Amino acid sequence: YFRPQKRFKQLPQPEKKIVPKPEAIEYLKGRGISEEVIEQYQITVQTKAPNILVFPFFDEKGILQCVKYRKTDFVKGVDAGKEWFERNTKPILFGMMQCGEDRTTLVVTEGEIDSLSVATAGIKNAVSVPNGCKSFTFIPYCWDWIREFEEIVIFGDHENGEITLVDDFKKRFDNKIRIVREEDYKGLKDANEILQKYGAEAVREAVEKAETPPVIHTRSLADVPEVDIFDITKVPTGIRVLDDLLYGGLPFGGITLIAG
Repeated sequence: YFRPQKRFKQLPQPEKKIVPKPEAIEYLKGRGISEEVIEQYQITVQTKAPNILVFPFFDEKGILQCVKYRKTDFVKGVDAGKEWFERNTKPILFGMMQCGEDRTTLVVTEGEIDSLSVATAGIKNAVSVPNGCKSFTFIPYCWDWIREFEEIVIFGDHENGEITLVDDFKKRFDNKIRIVREEDYKGLKDANEILQKYGAEAVREAVEKAETPPVIHTRSLADVPEVDIFDITKVPTGIRVLDDLLYGGLPFGGITLIAG
């Protein structure tokens, strides 16, 4: 995969594990996230602005590559923005460092709190895309790591009758892809809403019951009726050897490409 030659800001590395501040714990526990997961993912708030969550993005080697901020008391139409990044930092998946050595299944969500919800449900290897379902700037920097997994379970947002992230991951990766079933969203938008309303068990079941997406516009070969090739109407080419090979000529009902 093409990796742009771009220089990113080198962030100062924490000397020790980040300890979540009480405001972060209180807010996230209100969203159903367990304190154990909050500590595992090292979520905190800014010292001078306890209403701003801090999400550290560590890569698989434990290097802090990116930091994302989220305003917990965001008011639409009043505040300039709800989420933003530390400028010029490398875009990677949130939660890479927290994934274990097991490379069987990777669960991908659209938001950080959704990946925390999946982790709260006891599902390992839960990550989030960094900047919504339309931005895939992380792929060049996470390509090799993602492809180590045998399968990817997509747990995107359920919006307008569709599940986000599905098409883009199917196009870009040759891993086995499974998708959380529409009925397991239970009429809700995402993993965190499911966690808050129905609990961790519902989130875990949604991941476990995820299905391989069907291949559209195909039919089972067993459903195709048999046809006697000698009964098909044909147009003779006038070239005896070719007509013999084609059982009488070019058949109707299909497309014939002649090249050379």
